[in-house]
Amino acid sequence: MSLARERFRTVLSRPDCTLAANIFDPLSARIAHMLDYEVCFLSGSVHKVANLAVPDIVLVNMSDLVDVCRRITRIADVSLMHDGEDGFGNAVNVGRSVKELEAAGVSAIEIEDAIPPTRFNQGDLGLFSQKEQVGKLEAALAARTDPMTAVVARTTALAQFPLDEALGADQGLFKDRGGRHPAGVSEDQGPVRSGAQGYSAAAHCLEPAGRHGQRPGVPGRQRSEHTDGR
Repeated sequence: MSLARERFRTVLSRPDCTLAANIFDPLSARIAHMLDYEVCFLSGSVHKVANLAVPDIVLVNMSDLVDVCRRITRIADVSLMHDGEDGFGNAVNVGRSVKELEAAGVSAIEIEDAIPPTRFNQGDLGLFSQKEQVGKLEAALAARTDPMTAVVARTTALAQFPLDEALGADQGLFKDRGGRHPAGVSEDQGPVRSGAQGYSAAAHCLEPAGRHGQRPGVPGRQRSEHTDGR
């Protein structure tokens, strides 16, 4: 059993918000550990530019992310949550990604429903269908070897649809499974608020440090995240 994953689950069970260190490499993770952060968050765009000097498009693969995560968890005793993009492919690819990242010591794996761009300055490609995304999330859960590994389902529906429609789409993705309710997290590029309408009351938020304001030149977006309660 992973102590880092137990710590992450303990953080999720709290009623209040937890500040997570927004890291980008092993050194920043080590500093976060020395400053007593319980959770570190590795975002996709940050890890791409810091470790590979590439923009936030499909120039990074699963092996690149696994390598960075392994180096982070090897040097710092932190609970690491990371941006796993779209899982790097279909449900089969998601299953392999989860196994590799779990073996690298990650505590929480975030999988989003936005279709990734294939070239620079490409327009918004929309979201994967609800059916496909549910299949990918179920594949992620089935691929875990440690039940304490958290799968974080991320959606950008709030940035693309009216609130009622977006929440309806989220309900389809994060429906109750066998009496187990997901814990909800919502973010709007400002302070993270827990407990979105229509979701489990057992919500918890992780607020990445240093992401309170809008970054220059980066369009704002809204997203909703849910951590599987199993």
